[in-house]
Amino acid sequence: MSEELFSLSFSLELGSGCFPCCLIFVSFSSVTQDVLSKIVPLDFAGREIVDLKNDENNAFQNLFSKLTDTKIYNFSEVAENTPILEKGEIKPFTLKDR
Repeated sequence: MSEELFSLSFSLELGSGCFPCCLIFVSFSSVTQDVLSKIVPLDFAGREIVDLKNDENNAFQNLFSKLTDTKIYNFSEVAENTPILEKGEIKPFTLKDR
């Protein structure tokens, strides 16, 4: 994919008002756990970082799915009926002998 096409696609997504996520973190170099632990601030720990070098092999599927808010995986439906959960009682705490 050429740089011009990537820039155009990104501009179209921003211009259309379709901005599903506030921030999409990307890396232009390969991402490893060691690199992540050194460069990612603690406030952003646990956030997904799109590795553009690896994503290029998939025609940037991960990046474009985030830009267009398109789910990559189809999950099956959740059961119609959920079980009724019974609540247990917790007795008040006391240091007195019972």
